[in-house]
Amino acid sequence: MTKSEVLLSLLEDRLYHGSKVELDQLQPGNDGGIHLGSKAQASMRNSKHVYAVEVSADVDRFKRERDTGGDWKGKIQKAKKAGYEGIVYLNRYEGIDKDRYFKLLADGWTGEKLDALSDKGFKKLLPGMEDSYIVFNPKDVRIVGD
Repeated sequence: MTKSEVLLSLLEDRLYHGSKVELDQLQPGNDGGIHLGSKAQASMRNSKHVYAVEVSADVDRFKRERDTGGDWKGKIQKAKKAGYEGIVYLNRYEGIDKDRYFKLLADGWTGEKLDALSDKGFKKLLPGMEDSYIVFNPKDVRIVGD
């Protein structure tokens, strides 16, 4: 995804943040980032509260990463040191079509095989998967509704 495509997605698509607790403003989590995605992704995070958010148009340095199901803290630290303002990644977990996923497992796919796929290969098998974002600075995001 080009820099322009990331910016257009951030500015045009409604993004959401899920939380177990009620929030007045967004703050980075223990990993150092504020995680944003589609409403389905935010809802799937065991979230009691789902907030619509807006990202500042000034945020334009996103690093493309691969979703490996964890260690966002290390990826966030490296991206910050390199001057990035956020991370964009194909979310391989939240927002997944569970019926399609279980059919793939029944057809012989394992979690390990799926994890080994490139993002392009993964999206070919599960075309409904979408990008998610991690923004580092709380000044760059604001809650606009739920």
